[in-house]
Amino acid sequence: RPPRSTQGVSSAASDVYKRQVSTQSTWDLIQMKILILCLFIACISGGIIPFVDMWEEIKDAKCMTETIKSFSLRVYQGIGKVEPNFVKNYNLLKNSKVNITVYMLPSLKVGVEKQVADIMAVLKDKKILSMMSIVVEGKDWSKDTKKNVEFLKSLVAEFTKNKLMLAIQTEAGAWTRIMGQSTDFSKLLLWWVKHDKNPEPVKYKAFGGWKAPFAKQFGSANLCENSVGQNSHYTDQSTNTKYLRLSLIHI
Repeated sequence: RPPRSTQGVSSAASDVYKRQVSTQSTWDLIQMKILILCLFIACISGGIIPFVDMWEEIKDAKCMTETIKSFSLRVYQGIGKVEPNFVKNYNLLKNSKVNITVYMLPSLKVGVEKQVADIMAVLKDKKILSMMSIVVEGKDWSKDTKKNVEFLKSLVAEFTKNKLMLAIQTEAGAWTRIMGQSTDFSKLLLWWVKHDKNPEPVKYKAFGGWKAPFAKQFGSANLCENSVGQNSHYTDQSTNTKYLRLSLIHI
């Protein structure tokens, strides 16, 4: 007796899997849209604006720009190179009515002047004048906090020459481990990281000299087939209003 064909079974299983993936993706998108709607309502009543940060190449720009209107794109990798997806993502977004800022993962293995020069070459080429957020997290830092502070001072000074507004993205534990008790950067805006699924700055405890954050990364999600960070801008402080006026580039 010839063996029974499994082609139909494999095809059926594949169809079931595809339906499950499609259903999950649809549900993720619905959840994100509900969250964004809630944030916009909060914005009207309390000054919160939602945005996402991302590094992957955008897979569905139409879906993305219909769902969210503010983006922070990674422009530099911690390995010391310009993010290859940055230009691709910018080009996908540039004809939509969205706001764009940028962030970087600095590298202690590459000179400060070269890092800033490489980033500014990309930004100027695209005629982008934006907020630059510097991420102070991760393991690619010196164990010597004084060395890290001096490196960050040099990086901030070099960016300041190019007239970019600056923010620091970090959380209390990472800041203390990397920068010790330094308050040298408290005049920059704080993009606070606290993955508690709450878009509001609740339970914030001052560190690094920052009395309050201008933004918060409160989680991560799948949006339009991409992994993104979930964030909120807070607009009820004068510094935040200044940030939104000068640095959210409408394209």
